[in-house]
Amino acid sequence: MVIVGLTIIAVVVFVVLGFIFRSHDRDSAATLVQGIGAIVVPAASAALWLTNRRPRTELTEPALRDFADELAERVKAQWSAAASERRLIHPSPVPVRWRWSTLPVSGPATDAVGTGTGSSRFRPLPGLAPITAADLESGAVRDLFRLYGALDSGRMVIVGAGGAGKSGAAIRLLLDALSHREALEPEARARVPVPVLLTLSGWDPLNQRLHDWLATRLTTDYMFRKSEDHAGGVVSRLIGTGRIAVFLDGLDEIPEAVRPAALRALNEQTNFRLVLLSRVGELVTAVAAEGPLSGSAGLELLPVSAQDAAEYLTRCQAQPPPEAWRSLVRHIRMNPSGAVAEALDTPLMLTLMRDTYRGDQRFDPERFADRAAVEDHLLDRVLPAAYNDDRPGQPRSRYSLGQAERWLGVIAHQMNSEGSRDLAWWQVPGGGRPGRERQPVASSWDSSPGRRASSGPGRPPAWEPARWWVSP
Repeated sequence: MVIVGLTIIAVVVFVVLGFIFRSHDRDSAATLVQGIGAIVVPAASAALWLTNRRPRTELTEPALRDFADELAERVKAQWSAAASERRLIHPSPVPVRWRWSTLPVSGPATDAVGTGTGSSRFRPLPGLAPITAADLESGAVRDLFRLYGALDSGRMVIVGAGGAGKSGAAIRLLLDALSHREALEPEARARVPVPVLLTLSGWDPLNQRLHDWLATRLTTDYMFRKSEDHAGGVVSRLIGTGRIAVFLDGLDEIPEAVRPAALRALNEQTNFRLVLLSRVGELVTAVAAEGPLSGSAGLELLPVSAQDAAEYLTRCQAQPPPEAWRSLVRHIRMNPSGAVAEALDTPLMLTLMRDTYRGDQRFDPERFADRAAVEDHLLDRVLPAAYNDDRPGQPRSRYSLGQAERWLGVIAHQMNSEGSRDLAWWQVPGGGRPGRERQPVASSWDSSPGRRASSGPGRPPAWEPARWWVSP
């Protein structure tokens, strides 16, 4: 009825305008307009009031389940594509292991598993059994799901050095959680939250509640189907009713001054399963100022052993591998404490070796005196590999390798001078560039998954923006 009334009002206004244009008696026309206006304006206001007062459809339990399933499908599509791009599926991933961290990043293991609490905070997900403190001593990435799904506290902290594989571990854990949820019957599936993976960059814990920030990010990132009856409320209800589990990557990426406040906010404002990822040093400093994430299980990713690195590099090639590649693998096996094996003890460096060297290209281990020399060499090969125009499905680069090295060197120099690992492109000045001498590009590398969604294997996420906003 409201729509019909608005339609009639629009027709009346159209007729009145036609009468005015045709009338020669301006006084009579003005009187007519005033009279009709005295009726139309209140009628329009009443119609709008009735529209806003119209009862909205309730978000019923079946509706919320449907929205949760829809979100799960979108999250799975997003991170399955990311896992394929980063080769976390084929070949089988780098064998990263973890142990309970002996650093001050969490409380006791007994609090995480709920020993002696007398009540359950988070029941194990359907199909999982409770865990004990012994289960938190050590394991592989494939074991993380069982811990995530059965921790009584519902909280897990994963720490590691730069390039240690935190983001890759988070993606694999998320996909394992989604697969488990998808395999359950509808009734059981409704009790399993949908995991979402976000980077903390952009959250101001001093001025924005975590729930509000999450609702804004999820609504924006996943573009929920638009509904007049549900607009704006779906995501908040999913968060508030525990239908979403949150993986937060990059505590070290927010300003150091607000990291303690972020921990305090996470302690006070989370009523859902939570996985927090950070570099070791930054989290230790924040915990010293604020205290740990209460009840969390603190797990530390370990360096990749020389044996595991050699096996992974072997799997990356056709069988049998080319002689140049076999020579590299033999060197790693025979020199497990050498410079090359030490440099290749992180997933980041292993993937750089995999992506920047073709099977028939020879890597000469004798050229390098120490670990740093090997790492610098591999980082120097990143840009030539990324700006190679023979990548399938990728458009040709608009800029040359030389331009990319010069402009990205400027950006890296700026970030080094500011002590920043995060590229804020709107803060990079257009002028005042340093000399043309090439600066290290390593500082612009960040392994956070949220900023790698559109980048190909081995390509730092900051590169693509640099292609369009920096000019010669």
